[in-house]
Amino acid sequence: CQRWIAVGPAVHVDPRTLLVGMWVSFDDPLALLSKVLAPPWEGEQPDELPHTCKPAAWERQHACSRDWEHDLLWCGRAEGSVAIHRFRLRDHALARELAAGMQALALEERSHGSSGDQASNVGGFHGARDLWERPEVHETGLPQLVRCAVRHAAAAEAAALRRPPIFTTADEAWWNALPPGCWNALHTHAGSTYSGVVYASGGSPRGSLAGRLALLPSAPQSLSPDQRQIHVRAAATTDGLAAAPPLRPTDAPYLLLEPAPGTCIVFPSFVPHFVLPTPAAREAAAEATPEAAAETAAEAEESGEVPLRVSLAFNFGSTEPVMAQVFTLGKRVRLVLEATC
Repeated sequence: CQRWIAVGPAVHVDPRTLLVGMWVSFDDPLALLSKVLAPPWEGEQPDELPHTCKPAAWERQHACSRDWEHDLLWCGRAEGSVAIHRFRLRDHALARELAAGMQALALEERSHGSSGDQASNVGGFHGARDLWERPEVHETGLPQLVRCAVRHAAAAEAAALRRPPIFTTADEAWWNALPPGCWNALHTHAGSTYSGVVYASGGSPRGSLAGRLALLPSAPQSLSPDQRQIHVRAAATTDGLAAAPPLRPTDAPYLLLEPAPGTCIVFPSFVPHFVLPTPAAREAAAEATPEAAAETAAEAEESGEVPLRVSLAFNFGSTEPVMAQVFTLGKRVRLVLEATC
């Protein structure tokens, strides 16, 4: 484990740890949660909060496609564990080509002047949800790759839980482009079965928590009311499939994942998640209302200093998926915080 307390800009997290994903526990387990429930972002940035981190123990899955390498991580919960899946393209040239094509399509849609679909994003651009219907997206081969990844995630989960795979359909997908100072608030995807993301560009320097996807697989039901036991592996297992140790909600560990181009993450849709603010000046980040974030992003883009964080997000499974549970209701926020203190 690596233990550190922020003392200034000279303190860094080992970038090799970020590349494989890491578990982060904060001295105050609610310090980060209270910031991501709703904007504006107030107080310290994630790197400035005292915390402990350790690499995540991924398991390589040998039965996968010719395109993807598949790693699986069982994450402890009070009642057992759930699986988070990471897929990485075997062909590095294909990964670079796909990332370039994704960036071009995302920036083209963004340049049309549409405000997109304002959902969990605080600043930045959330595109329309109809990407699976667009011929230019199918020409990249991305829909086929994503479907393949979700099928393998479902198959691996089914084998461990000793049940048939969950058959799903591709419901919706959209571009998410985050300039400096922008982020995504805590949310789930109620009504869907599997959710995920494919990265085109990270937009953040290695060795920083900025811009990372954060998952809360051990979150209590008050933060993920759409929980489905069909995804949960009981703590007691056989055949050598030892589940991750159950965790108390007050432990509040965060799984932080590197937005590496050519990487696809798949997880159960009820798992709460958010994106940490992309790098920006401290003054701008402290005033991270959507308007302030947009102004900071525009200035940074004009200077060309920091690239956009570009990704494609998707949901599989439900007939009428709903992007839901951005936790901005004061009553729910208070209940969650009080219950876990």
